Amino acid sequence: MDDRFSLRLFGPEEVFDAPSGGLADLLDGLLGHGIVLHGDLWLTVADVELVYVGLSAVLASPEALRSHE
Repeated sequence: MDDRFSLRLFGPEEVFDAPSGGLADLLDGLLGHGIVLHGDLWLTVADVELVYVGLSAVLASPEALRSHE
């Protein structure tokens, strides 16, 4: 399996250019570095699993993706 992406955690000071950044600055910082989302949702009634929804997504700017090629 080819793992082109490596895991690195960023703190708020690395994501924001300024500590008082707003929502637009947060989104710009996250997309600039890239973010991985993974989630699972089960709908269960009386211990019977009826519905399963899984989500796996990578969100990043095109520049961030090109830097990992």
